[in-house]
Amino acid sequence: MGGQTEGKAGCIDLCPECLAEEDAVQADVQGYLEYRKAVGLGKLNYEEQKEYIAHRTEILENHRVENGITRQELAQASDHYKSLSDDECEDILCRLAHSMITSTVGAAYGDDLFIPTGFEKMAVAAEDVFAVALATDFRTDSLSHEQILCALFTNDPYVPVFPMMYEAKLGFFDFMKSKKGREALKIVFEQKCPNLTYPVGELKELKKTIKKERTVNGKMDPDFALERISDADLNMGVFATKKLQSSLTPQTAAMLDEYGYILDNEAMQILKMDKMFNGKFWKKQLERIAKKVQS
Repeated sequence: MGGQTEGKAGCIDLCPECLAEEDAVQADVQGYLEYRKAVGLGKLNYEEQKEYIAHRTEILENHRVENGITRQELAQASDHYKSLSDDECEDILCRLAHSMITSTVGAAYGDDLFIPTGFEKMAVAAEDVFAVALATDFRTDSLSHEQILCALFTNDPYVPVFPMMYEAKLGFFDFMKSKKGREALKIVFEQKCPNLTYPVGELKELKKTIKKERTVNGKMDPDFALERISDADLNMGVFATKKLQSSLTPQTAAMLDEYGYILDNEAMQILKMDKMFNGKFWKKQLERIAKKVQS
């Protein structure tokens, strides 16, 4: 057994099949085991590992994609895009939006889910997020984009906190324009997380509030919350920005596929968005739909 696992009592006497089952369970929750180490939590025994699997399955079942879109449908639309009507395009793109997982650094997201990218096969329901705090500083990752670290705190005892890097065009988080950038982030998270108990704001403000009240408006120990805020401030632990991943592992992608999701990169490849004529066609359709929604 792995070093982070405490097996069942008397596991030394288990049959080979039972040992293989324990190993399979541990492999299935390896991402959670690594996550717990990163946030300073303890080891898990075999029964606790099975509880983690059941919890993850419940989240994914509750958010299984209904009336989504298949790869076959996307491929057919891509091959015959010139013959599609506006209504057909709208149906395809709306179902794709409902099915798609968008990748960002730290955590990918769907309609009602967050999927941490740095740890394999983890899922968090958006309704479990009770606070989102933003780091004061931003970083420039290229000549055209910059990123800001967001710390998400949840009522999910299995994933109580996780990072997410929000990316925007250069200047969006510049201190002279910070109000605009942070206001946009506030809207994004308020729309995605329906059960926030704190206003979306700065890490230092959340820290000040928790220190003053000595309690958390969520299912979290205040000392644990303050420690994680310090980690985010110092780029440590689960918030070590240099270690954050921007893509999901094949195992995580396969898990999401079972529940009707498709990754954004794969969907864009199928639609051939990188091709001039294909990309121009679908972008025009997206613009048309956006105008229709706004009117």
